[in-house]
Amino acid sequence: MNETTYVSVPCVCTGRITSKLEDQNGLFEVQIHKSPTGDFTAPIHCDLIYSPGTEGNFKVGHTVKVLVNFWYGGVERGYKDVDHSRGHYILGLYNEKSIMGDVGTDHPIAYNDSDRMGLKNPISLAALVLTDSGSAQLVSGGATSLLLTSFGNGLNENSCRITAQNHHRIVGQNGPFYLAREHFGVYLGANDDDKMSKATPEDCLVSYRRFVTQSQSIENYVSTCEGAFNPWLGPNNDSDSITKGRETLFAKIVNYKDKRLTIEAGEPGEEFVKIRIDDVINPEKDASGSASPATVGNRFKLTISDEGEVVLRAGGKGIPSSNQNAFALKITADGDLLINTANSIVMTHGDQDEPQNSIKMSKDSGIEIMAKKGMKVNGVELVTKAYLDWMQKYQAALCQVTTIGGPAPIHPSALPEFTSGLSSPMAANGFTTTEVSGAPTGIIQDQDSHTSSA
Repeated sequence: MNETTYVSVPCVCTGRITSKLEDQNGLFEVQIHKSPTGDFTAPIHCDLIYSPGTEGNFKVGHTVKVLVNFWYGGVERGYKDVDHSRGHYILGLYNEKSIMGDVGTDHPIAYNDSDRMGLKNPISLAALVLTDSGSAQLVSGGATSLLLTSFGNGLNENSCRITAQNHHRIVGQNGPFYLAREHFGVYLGANDDDKMSKATPEDCLVSYRRFVTQSQSIENYVSTCEGAFNPWLGPNNDSDSITKGRETLFAKIVNYKDKRLTIEAGEPGEEFVKIRIDDVINPEKDASGSASPATVGNRFKLTISDEGEVVLRAGGKGIPSSNQNAFALKITADGDLLINTANSIVMTHGDQDEPQNSIKMSKDSGIEIMAKKGMKVNGVELVTKAYLDWMQKYQAALCQVTTIGGPAPIHPSALPEFTSGLSSPMAANGFTTTEVSGAPTGIIQDQDSHTSSA
């Protein structure tokens, strides 16, 4: 090659799509910012050549790799101008490498180049990098990073990605209590000794917690927790550790003044799903540096076991520990049904049908059945007390004797048993269902020991 000879050499360059030329068969304008000759002063026209090659895969703002031919040679034996006699082709989208390396290693992004500028601490390896493609990357010397992208495809388009072992987000401030707080974390231990004691992955607790107040008043709030059970509650929403008091995997607590709704799920056994409403008698508070649980009294509770057993308690008196309920329903896994109620039970077709067709159970008046459409057992009508009343009325003239017009009373040997049957309960072979005992107690107890914090 003599000193004036130039040859066309293909080179792979990096650029950014600035526009799509709709009137020129789908050509794109690309501003080249990394090439053997540096930045281009003006964009060049490029066509598609490589899969994915459909036009819909490329948008204005995308960073792409482009095949461009340059004139090479001359006295300097270097690249000169672009060979515009040949076509320029987009090879594909260009995704920069991940900013996260292994913990403790150098981060390859933290350097200045033709398409990026960066700042790095050589001791901690913390770095900030801004690229020509519009992304901003911030990394620490550990396993924490922040990536902001301006363009991309799918979930990578205009995205913010944060990588951290413990991610905290606090919105607003109200002394030690926050208007909104969010935390996702892996708790590996408070110190080296604590970390060494966690021998298995099951010992390293993970949780995702949120806490939001309705106003600046701390008594109206919503607290949620997923993972290791350790919800943020009222005055102790500033806890900085994760403990697991129970095996609950999900908890949501809605507190409004002296009323609290608690929803929990995942606890193996009879409380696999639990929903309860409580009176807040004493709220949570800090005591000697650790949170103390609230004192609550239950008003309503629904529990579902992991075997499908259902227990519903309602009308609670709001008494801590030894609570009493006005209603309890239990459905066992085997299909048994138990219903307890402190007062009346009424079953009917509509709210106006009690006088026509109903069954009413009351501790004051016993059991009353209204069956004006009739009542049958195995398809046969029942003998009622009216029949016994008739026999009682005519017991002295029940039979006809050989003497015309003479009475035929019940035989003296049968009369005492007949008289006793009229006044005895069914359990003692009585003839009627008359009231023979006092009213039921209506007491439904629940030994409730629920606490809302570990």
